[in-house]
Amino acid sequence: MLNVDRASHAHAREAGDQAEPYRFTIADMVRVILRRKWMILGSTLVCLALAVAYIATTPKRYSASATLITNPAQTQMLRPDVDIAVPAADPAAIESQLETIKSERVVGAVVDKLNLTQDPEFVGDPPSALARAIAGIRSIFSSGDDAAATPADLRLSAIQALDGALDVRRSGLSYAIDVSVTSLSPEKAALLANAVADAYIDDEVSSSFNALQRSIDWMRTRMSELDTQASDAGLAARNYRTENQLTDSDGRLVLEQQLTQINTQLASAKQESEAAGARLQQAEAAIQSGAQDATLSDALNSQIIVELRQRYLDERSRQDELVRTVGANHQATRRSAQNLQALQDNLNSELRRLQSSYQADYNAAVARQQGAQQRVDAILASLGNSQQAQVRLQELDSRAAALRTLQDSFRQSYLMSIEKQSAPVGKTSVITQASAPRQASSPKTALVLAGGLMLGAGIGAAFALAREFFDHSIRSGADLERATGAEFLGILPIDDIRRGSATSLKQLIANAPLKPSDVNRVFTLPADRLELWTAIRHPFSPTSEALRNIKVSIDVARSASPIHTLGVVSASAGEGKTTAAINLGTGIARDGGRVLVIDGDLRKTQLTRSILPQAKLGLIDLLNGHSSIDEAIWREATTGAYFMPAVINRPLKSSAELLASPAMGKLLGELIGAKAFDYIIIDCSPVLPVVDVRAFSHLVDSFVLVSAWGSTPRESAERVAAADYIQDKLVGAVLTKVELSAYKTFEAYDDSYYYHDEVVKPRRA
Repeated sequence: MLNVDRASHAHAREAGDQAEPYRFTIADMVRVILRRKWMILGSTLVCLALAVAYIATTPKRYSASATLITNPAQTQMLRPDVDIAVPAADPAAIESQLETIKSERVVGAVVDKLNLTQDPEFVGDPPSALARAIAGIRSIFSSGDDAAATPADLRLSAIQALDGALDVRRSGLSYAIDVSVTSLSPEKAALLANAVADAYIDDEVSSSFNALQRSIDWMRTRMSELDTQASDAGLAARNYRTENQLTDSDGRLVLEQQLTQINTQLASAKQESEAAGARLQQAEAAIQSGAQDATLSDALNSQIIVELRQRYLDERSRQDELVRTVGANHQATRRSAQNLQALQDNLNSELRRLQSSYQADYNAAVARQQGAQQRVDAILASLGNSQQAQVRLQELDSRAAALRTLQDSFRQSYLMSIEKQSAPVGKTSVITQASAPRQASSPKTALVLAGGLMLGAGIGAAFALAREFFDHSIRSGADLERATGAEFLGILPIDDIRRGSATSLKQLIANAPLKPSDVNRVFTLPADRLELWTAIRHPFSPTSEALRNIKVSIDVARSASPIHTLGVVSASAGEGKTTAAINLGTGIARDGGRVLVIDGDLRKTQLTRSILPQAKLGLIDLLNGHSSIDEAIWREATTGAYFMPAVINRPLKSSAELLASPAMGKLLGELIGAKAFDYIIIDCSPVLPVVDVRAFSHLVDSFVLVSAWGSTPRESAERVAAADYIQDKLVGAVLTKVELSAYKTFEAYDDSYYYHDEVVKPRRA
């Protein structure tokens, strides 16, 4: 049984012990399967039968596959300017192709080509009995009219049927695509798979051609627009350049060219004026220094001056020589001095002439420089005023150039599109044609049977676990101990009652010696009530062992305190409490004990009705003073056990008060003292429905709890054991109505130790 973690009983808590949580183990799972094996087996057989029925009623289907390959570089084969390289596989692109193959456009093309609207497989009733049943159920709940199907409806039905039979998958991480079609005929499956592949390729080529044609038409229109726009842009730029006198030459504006030329002239004029000024300064310096300057001829570069200077130097040397030879006052010396003065005057005159010439050249060079500078300033002013116009002109030129570039690009694309249109090529091709399969693809017999087997076992196991989970009844001694915290004393199996027969019981009663009686009232247990004779019929059974265990527990407890009265209690009625009390009494009497069993259930008096229906006086009469003890006690003839019935003529309103009265205490004292009973067993009322046990519990020395196997809820047993008037007196608990074969699946139990020949054979010598 599937158990959840529960706290231990109040006994364990008072002792300070913490209950260990119960853990569901593999052994528990095995026990669940064993005890619910028929449920699991039944579910498995049902699902297996359904699987067999499905296989028997489902027609065989065959699957054929064609393989397509996609080449992304195929569409670039007509572009010589692009390096063709196969890119990495794009999952999104491949998935798009898969959806396209399954699209209504491609599938509809196959339906139209093969005229599948006339094929019963695609527009008729489903071939499978299960499918027909499902279709029938749908038709019951459908709200559509019964009008005849139109051609459009038939075509849509055929498309949906073919789409359901079509399976398109990518082959691994490659560009290969497997197109599979399932049909009732292997030849038809191959035909449909190849038709779908061809339809997709045709659709791809047609789509590419149509897209290319639309692109060509658009480019043609766009090229015409670009021609007009480029022409208009060029004309606007030329007109603007002319209007703003921005005519260019050699890629530059005229003003810029003029500025360059005048800057060159200005630089030349500056050089000439500087050179003329330098010559003028040299001439002035020569005039000041006279003919003595040695660099004069080199600076002035004049032949006349060179000759005059040379004559001056020669005459100067001659004079110096005359002074040394004839003296300074000599006539020749004076004449030489006159010649030197004449040469100096001629040289100065020539220098002044050169100075005047250099001055004129210098003035002319300065004038040319000033004129060039004025022209540069004028052009710069003009350029400053035309900057805005020049920017606008650049914008117009740029737009015209961009339009011409775009025009050339469109013209090239247009020509290439024309070439592609003349030879349309798709990027997908068939690499493997579908062929007729030899074996059916469905139904897969082994897989369906295995699935049915696993499904049935799984459903059965699920139901079994569910029943175990929601089963709160006590199913084992461990359950009873966890619920009550009391010692588990044994089981009272139903098997002990079923063993043997009424005939053998009658023989046992007839052959048994009658016990001597010390009372007048003697009876024999009913022979037809086998459950009342279990302790006598089977002294070596689990029932007898459990009853002995109860007696031993009482005897052990007696060592600590005197115990004479034992109350047999249960949570509810019908748990075998009365049967256990009777068998306990007869078992103790069989072993030689003096025992009295009292019917203390004054609400139902089940014990009295079971064994002493003929009694006229009993416990009630005794407590009310209407009878003596000897008149109220009966003795069982074969076992010697004593019984005190409870005879009621009408329902008692004060049964609890009667049991708790001083007369009840006095009676128990007399039975223990004067009558010398070793054991007084009281068959009590159920604890939970009524309060009788609570009322007279102070008169009872000990209690034993009886719980019905598989019937008593754990919560009920917990409540009884936790009652403050019972828990301190509870010596143990037993399980009744136990099915041994099922009990073994809840708890390890070996009953073979008990069931053996009750007659011990003598040993051989």
